Amino acid sequence: MMIKQDLILIGGGGHALTCLDIVEMNKKYTIKGYIAKSRDKRLASLRVSYLGDDDIINSMCESSVSFVLAIGQILSPDLRINLFYKIIKLGGKFPSFISDTAFVSDSVDIDIGVIVGHGALLNTHAKIEKNCIINSRALIEHGSVVKKHSHIAPGAIILGDVEIGEGSFIGAGAVIREGVKIAPRSVVGAGSIVLKDNI
Repeated sequence: MMIKQDLILIGGGGHALTCLDIVEMNKKYTIKGYIAKSRDKRLASLRVSYLGDDDIINSMCESSVSFVLAIGQILSPDLRINLFYKIIKLGGKFPSFISDTAFVSDSVDIDIGVIVGHGALLNTHAKIEKNCIINSRALIEHGSVVKKHSHIAPGAIILGDVEIGEGSFIGAGAVIREGVKIAPRSVVGAGSIVLKDNI
């Protein structure tokens, strides 16, 4: 009989709900609860325990649990980056999770702390660096690289051999043409079409 590992969500908003759905598909983990500034009614309705705010992160790391950084990028990646490295420094672990409904080629390279959402498609030789969000129905085409701490929103299309700079946000439904390089910490608005480098 397989012994399940305890897992804690960091965050209590809408993205935490999406992460919860993906994590529950993975039978290796038991969700111990979530850490957030305050309780969330939607998570409570799903019987996910509220463990407290960020002040308890230290003690949770001492318990050898794993974590999911269930906070989306809104205006800046800094909160996600700071929490990620704080927990790593304390000895916490960030497994990656891929939705059962996503397609990920065997040749895709996925680092730690990555969430791949429902219906996403990651094609051959793509690379996803640490602490990235590849949201629902996003497409990452062949040879593209999503640098660490980036967030690819639902329905975004990253064509072949694109490089998404570290800490970038690519909005819902945006299209990045093949071979384009996106500068670090870029924000590409929802529905945008990017045809040339912005580095």
